Amino acid sequence: MSNGTYQNLVLHEVQKSTIKHDIRYFLEHELSAIRQARSLSPNWPTKEQVQALVELAVPLFIFAATVCRYVGTKGGVPERYLDKGLQYRKATFSQLDRTYLPVLDQLLTEQEDDDRET
Repeated sequence: MSNGTYQNLVLHEVQKSTIKHDIRYFLEHELSAIRQARSLSPNWPTKEQVQALVELAVPLFIFAATVCRYVGTKGGVPERYLDKGLQYRKATFSQLDRTYLPVLDQLLTEQEDDDRET
């Protein structure tokens, strides 16, 4: 093991404001990369959309990562996928359900579309 310094971090003791800041930074970075790669409007996503994602994600970083992967799906429409991901925010689903329902819903929709084409 190297002689570098490290700091023990107990995740359940991290302040909510720190988690919120880190998730916001991650979302802004990832969504900006999607915006640039897809040549989307410079106003996408809106501050309100990012804030809603932050509120949905805290304290689960996996939510933010999953949403970004889902929104950035190749061949998809990021604006529509983001809206779809946000449609569950007012529902009384668990945080785990809100994380994966948009993804599963999209997969089922794509499967139905494929079935209709064959």
